[in-house]
This record gives sequence, C-alpha cells and structure tokens, in this order.
Amino acid sequence: MPDVPSLFAAVAMASCAGFASAQQLVIKPATAQVVAVDVVVTDRKGRAVTDLGQEDFELYEDNRPVQVSAFEPPSASRGAAATKGAPNVAMSAERDIPIAEVSTVVIYVDRWLLSPAGRKRAVDQAAELAVALLSQGAKVLVIADENGLRPLTKLTSDATEVRRALAQLQGWATQSFSVTDTRHVLEDIHTTIQGVAASGGCGATPACVCALPQITDIIRTYATSRLFEAQTAAGRLAFVANAAGSLPGRKVLIYVSEGLEQRPAIQLFDQVQTICPEALSRDASALFVPMLEFDTSQALREATARANAARVTLYPIDARGLTGFSSMDLSQADRRYIPSAGNDMVKEANLTAQYHLLAEETGGF
Repeated sequence: MPDVPSLFAAVAMASCAGFASAQQLVIKPATAQVVAVDVVVTDRKGRAVTDLGQEDFELYEDNRPVQVSAFEPPSASRGAAATKGAPNVAMSAERDIPIAEVSTVVIYVDRWLLSPAGRKRAVDQAAELAVALLSQGAKVLVIADENGLRPLTKLTSDATEVRRALAQLQGWATQSFSVTDTRHVLEDIHTTIQGVAASGGCGATPACVCALPQITDIIRTYATSRLFEAQTAAGRLAFVANAAGSLPGRKVLIYVSEGLEQRPAIQLFDQVQTICPEALSRDASALFVPMLEFDTSQALREATARANAARVTLYPIDARGLTGFSSMDLSQADRRYIPSAGNDMVKEANLTAQYHLLAEETGGF
C-alpha cells in the first residue's frame, strides 16, 4: 500500500469570523481506513466556538473534497472539557484573555531584542500576567535563549518557580538595537556628504545629490543587518510556537521583545528627504525603490501560521515602555541630522506594526 498522503483540512465558516487549525492523527499506513482530524475553531479573541455542526465544515485532501464520515461535536471535545463547569470566565490582567480556556502559558523572552531597561519592565509584566493565569489553573513554561533556545522551567503551576526563572533573565546579556545605531548611520551620511562637497566634483549640483548612491548604500548595509536580525527572531518565534503545539490544551505564547521592524531602516530613508530634499525632487525612485527592498512581514506571517496550526495565541509585550522625541538630541549642530517628530512617528509605527500582525493573526492583542 503506498504511503498515505498528507491530509490538509480546510474549514469553511461563513457565519464565524474566526480561524481554524487542524492536526492530523498519525495512523500507520497498513491500517489506515479512517483518518481522524482534530479541528479547533476560535473567534477573533481566541475563544473556542462550541456551537458548530458537521454542516459547518468542509474537508479537503490535496485540494479535493473528502466526505466526512463521522463527526464529534465540540461539546464532547477535549477543548470543551477544559471549560466545562466554568460559566464565569475570568479575564487576566484586566484584558480580554479568557483564562478558563487556557491550559498552558509559554513565556518566551527574546533577549537578543532587549535592552537592560526594557528587559526589566517587560519581564516584570510577564511575571504578573503569568501569576494571574496560574491562579486560574493554567500551567506556565518559561523559555529563553542561552546557547540555543531552552526551557528555564518545567511546565509548572508554581508561581515561585516562574518568578525565579524570570528573575534569572535579569542578569543575562542583552543585544538590542538602540538609538545610537541610527545616530552612527546619520553621522556616516553627514561625513559622506561633507567629503563629496570638499572634493568639489559636483559643480552646481548639491553635494547630497551627488552622494545619494553612497548614502543609499550606507542605509542598505544597516537595513540588511536589521533584516537578518528580524528574520532570525521570527525563526526563533516560529520554532517556539511550533514546539508549544505539543503541549496540552489551548496555548498562550507571551512574546517579550523590543520590536521587530516591518521595513528595516525606513526611518533613515525617510530622513534623507529632510537631509537632501533636492534628491527627492530630482529622482524620487532613488529613495523609494531601496526603501521597499526590505520587508520582514513574510517571515512574521510564517510564524503566525505555525502558531495557528499549533493552537497558539500570541500576546506580544513591547518592552520599550514610553519613548521620547529624538528632537531632544543635541549631538548634532545641523538639525537636519536629528530625527524630527514626524520621523519618530515613522519609526514607532515601523516597530509596532509587527506586534499588531502577530496578535491579530492569532487572535491575541
């Protein structure tokens, strides 16, 4: 008998604005007469939908419809068992997390995207959220990266153990992108423009226009580095989400970091328009084309796809806290090289867009 082909389940839900994930029950090919598919449907808040019938589902194998020969209603499923006898669903941390439906909480602290100050804030928040979930019967697993991803606790209901593991992270080294990184890039741009102006080779053309290819190369180098960091971080997150799929019940993955840029270095391309408005008026594509070369959204969507398949809801914590305006920076006398309030807004949106993507694609916040 040939190998049984992989089974893919598609759920058609015209009346439900949620999403579904399916897991195949592995059966030996020699005895495979019926393949069981466990389907969990949740709404946009990640809560289980339990009033569905067989007529609400369609099953496909290799894009061909397959007859559903038997159906076990959600009320008898393992998911319903987790919430049985809990008519009053408590909400954790005063936010919309239905605790009674959550069996497992994974706290993943990405220390490669943390500063010391951000780590302190976010780890404390994660600890409080974990304790609130523990008090409602969930179990917690803490994961961090030390010579590879590893658990710092077993799957535990002990709040003291969770707090101890998170406190351990406070002494670890961090490696976060900071304001000094972009400042160095802007200093390199300034030096480059000054060098071109001093050479006198541009004639009547503004030096910044002559230096535009060099400027874009400087920003591209920085953006490439940030793109690699973001893609690597997305890979780690996808790995954790996929691994969490083997844990029991509905899973919440609390992801702690200081942001993943949607378009690395977009704020620097944006600022070049302030530094050299002549370049924008002469050839806008020289700025906009390289700006669009770098995008991390696809890597993050792959991570959310893995999370959905594993019944994992993502709750990102932004460790940066309140942020100030770069206009307070007095390191440059030439204010063109200091980000404006508008430029800061571009940078902020660029960092937080991916948090919204992670949460919204998996039903978290």
